[in-house]
Amino acid sequence: MVDANNLKGKAEELKNKATDAYNKLDDKQKEDLKGKGKGKGLLDSVKGKLGKK
Repeated sequence: MVDANNLKGKAEELKNKATDAYNKLDDKQKEDLKGKGKGKGLLDSVKGKLGKK
């Protein structure tokens, strides 16, 4: 059986890593991320990068 406290610790660790990574981005990259988050899934943003010409 999986230990719930262990999972909580792992989730907290991942959250901290994600926050650190976000904080290292410059303002332009942060704005780009915010724009992608509005009603667009990750797949859509990837498709946009690959397919729009």
